Amino acid sequence: MGNKHLRARSILVDTEDKVISRLKFLDSEPNAWSFSAENVVINNRGGCGNNWAVGYTECGPESCVNILEKIRKETEKCDNIMYFLTLGSTGGGTGSGFSSYIIEAIRSEYSHKVLMASFVLPYSDGDVNTQNLNTIFTLSKCYSVCDAIVLFNNSSIHKQLNSCKKFGYFDMNRFISEQLSCFLQPFSNFSSISGVYDILMPLISHPQYKLLALMANSSECHTKFNAISKWETLIRNLNFKLRKLDLPNVSRIRDTRLSNQYLEKCIANLLVCRGADSILTESVAKKHFGSSDYYPLWTPKSERFSHLYHNRKFCDYNEYALLVSNNRLICKDLNNILERGWCSYVHNAYIHHYKKYSFEQEDMINAFSKVENILKCYSSL
Repeated sequence: MGNKHLRARSILVDTEDKVISRLKFLDSEPNAWSFSAENVVINNRGGCGNNWAVGYTECGPESCVNILEKIRKETEKCDNIMYFLTLGSTGGGTGSGFSSYIIEAIRSEYSHKVLMASFVLPYSDGDVNTQNLNTIFTLSKCYSVCDAIVLFNNSSIHKQLNSCKKFGYFDMNRFISEQLSCFLQPFSNFSSISGVYDILMPLISHPQYKLLALMANSSECHTKFNAISKWETLIRNLNFKLRKLDLPNVSRIRDTRLSNQYLEKCIANLLVCRGADSILTESVAKKHFGSSDYYPLWTPKSERFSHLYHNRKFCDYNEYALLVSNNRLICKDLNNILERGWCSYVHNAYIHHYKKYSFEQEDMINAFSKVENILKCYSSL
């Protein structure tokens, strides 16, 4: 900070330099967030060829020691490490296989720290033929070692930003990063030496349910995103995202207050409000998310719903409301990914690419089984 640089406490990892080379490093312009060039690890393979097995069996082992050493140096600069957050995507080989290996290594090295992974799921009609297999293998490896996994869906984000005349990957990345920032920044009504651990635990109170979804509404989105003005409206709009029209073969609970609409079952919900007068949103939040109809009977009442706020303006938004939810809405995405993954597997499509790197059929079947078990757990809510 002495030279007016805001340095991100992060390690940048990739298998090619075309993306990292465009980032701002410490020798760039002042008064802007930048990255340390010392905290960059590039395994110059020119990518992983959209193959999970290449990232997991080759790139991961080759770069792991170097990455862990940089993590160690970074953690030694901190008074206290509360959690690790990993960011990646599951469609290609680097974000899936490479990430999986490094996440397992971090868990092994820092077994008592909170480990949260954030993954972007590929477009449902994406052009990467192996994206569904890569996603399945990633979830099967990371689910058991991560405390929580935050999932973003490219198709869903694209749909939400579709009202903008022009938007690109920068806007989509900003959309994701703003939601994560809102979730993880300090709060006015929460103070704990354990920090993120105490915030996360109610959301992931059951070890079989670790998938979190972030849903946001704001009063001003840089004149681009949905413009909604009042806290009541913001929170009610988030509430509607947990209510879907009746679909065939999907069990839902009737909400007597809303005709022809249903509630999705949730393990737990956390509402985060940032902006002026957010302290006044407590009663509104409980009205919309405190109903026991949302939650299974085995979820303790004290952990079903939490509300955190900060009166400080968040980014360029006067009011910003974020719902962090552990619910069964993920079933649709998981089911689509599994169906397409099985289709590739039974027709031996691209399977030989994985076998080439010692990821055999037995490993694949185990991966499918683990993800199907995740889907079964959420479907049973």
